[in-house]
Amino acid sequence: MRLQRGDRSAWHLVYDRYSLGIWSYVSRLIGNDPDAIAEIVQEVFMAAARCSLNYDDQRGTLWSWLTGIAHRQTSGYLRRRTRHRRIQDETVQARFVGKLREDEAELNPVHLVEQLEVADIVRVALSQVSGEHAQLLVAKYMDLLSVQEIQDRVGGTSDSVRSKLRRARSEFREVFERLNDGGPNQ
Repeated sequence: MRLQRGDRSAWHLVYDRYSLGIWSYVSRLIGNDPDAIAEIVQEVFMAAARCSLNYDDQRGTLWSWLTGIAHRQTSGYLRRRTRHRRIQDETVQARFVGKLREDEAELNPVHLVEQLEVADIVRVALSQVSGEHAQLLVAKYMDLLSVQEIQDRVGGTSDSVRSKLRRARSEFREVFERLNDGGPNQ
């Protein structure tokens, strides 16, 4: 395979074909932080180039392999970020003010802060489930892909995709409940 030999033109094609999808996947996991997303996407493709000999098309699609790498890179980023950051009043206030529009001035600020906290817990939970499960959950519930579209992306049968989605939801539920009880920093 040309990728495994380090063929630059093959890597350019892979980047052109998959970078936007990987960008979208990473942004779903960490939220709207373009600088962090760009850094992680760059790390994904650098890691892929370094370990291209490990890619085996018999084990899965190129998309699945790249999202697995993206999941590991994103998980590492979220662990570092969570370890060094506790939400402080100024951060919450800045995020709250950023979410308000003039016509939303009557919204309950406590409710908005709670929504932001839940979104953070969801992102951390996605980073802690297996890479394959995170990929499936993002595809189904964030990208709103059908089972057929997910099957086209990752391979397998529709029954296998449905079965993996059930296991993914179960794993996510366990992680989310653990994080929600103790908070993402516990």
